[in-house]
Amino acid sequence: MNEQATSAELDILGIGCATLDTVGTVDEFPRDDGKTRVFDLEEHGGGPAATAMVACRRLGLRAGLIAKVGDDEAGKKIRTGLAEEGVDVSRLVAAPGERSMVSFCFANRRTGQRIVYYYRSQRRSLEIEQIDRRWLTTVPILLVDGVELPAAGRAADIVRGAGGLTVMDAGTAHPSYADALPHIDYLVASWKFARDYTEKETPEAAIETLRWSGFHRAVVVTLGDQGYIAAEGGRPAFRGDAFRVKALDTTGAGDTFHGAFCVGLRRDWPLEQVCVFASACAALKCARLGGRAGIPTRNQAIAFLKQHARRYNWPAPNQSLECGL
Repeated sequence: MNEQATSAELDILGIGCATLDTVGTVDEFPRDDGKTRVFDLEEHGGGPAATAMVACRRLGLRAGLIAKVGDDEAGKKIRTGLAEEGVDVSRLVAAPGERSMVSFCFANRRTGQRIVYYYRSQRRSLEIEQIDRRWLTTVPILLVDGVELPAAGRAADIVRGAGGLTVMDAGTAHPSYADALPHIDYLVASWKFARDYTEKETPEAAIETLRWSGFHRAVVVTLGDQGYIAAEGGRPAFRGDAFRVKALDTTGAGDTFHGAFCVGLRRDWPLEQVCVFASACAALKCARLGGRAGIPTRNQAIAFLKQHARRYNWPAPNQSLECGL
């Protein structure tokens, strides 16, 4: 994609977090005052909104990202990595004299579970004035994560007012969500967020609280290897299973789910098929180390779904196996 693409050329815009990740594998996580050997040490781009935009690009959408990075070496690598994936980075904001967000992610080689340490400098947050309003009034879909919520919430209000769809990746509950949630059409939340935000003890109870808030067209709560639960309008909530794969690293699985979810929305699929597709893409990501290496391409996603079509009720009766991608 041309780095100076206009907003009218985008299918989706992300606003939120972009990081530089150092990733590795371990045989076990150390206890306090312990140590363990790290294997397969690599450097990758990361961040929820940024990784979701990479997923959108690999799956065929034209994607752009607005995020704040430092004017340091990490910031340059973040920008270069996204541009190489075809994500429009012409509106990234480089903050003079500030450091970019970096993370250190280690995956257990036996279980695929991971632990993350991240550093975020005390920089000023992204401001709505730093976001090109022309992008917001023409983009069909906006995805926001939980990092730049004051500006992202106002941006979502503008996108919604212009007729676009808004999607939120809700990971860890904090007070800033309260101002942004009223502007979100599709809330895709982790179980941790749903539990903490609603103070409910089960996903079923949490999703009922979230769905009747009056804000959202649909709510999805992701449950890791237990799949997901989703609710739309007044229809009964439904659950879906996770695809079973040999997981090497779960880092970025949720981000991939969110990106693939937006692809399904852009293709105007029913929510059930959107969730199956997103779950399949998230599973494929887990087979590779790092938050982005395993994100599938369009053809890889189609091939994987063909293998599992009968078990996971794919495609819908009015769709081909290529599912309009």
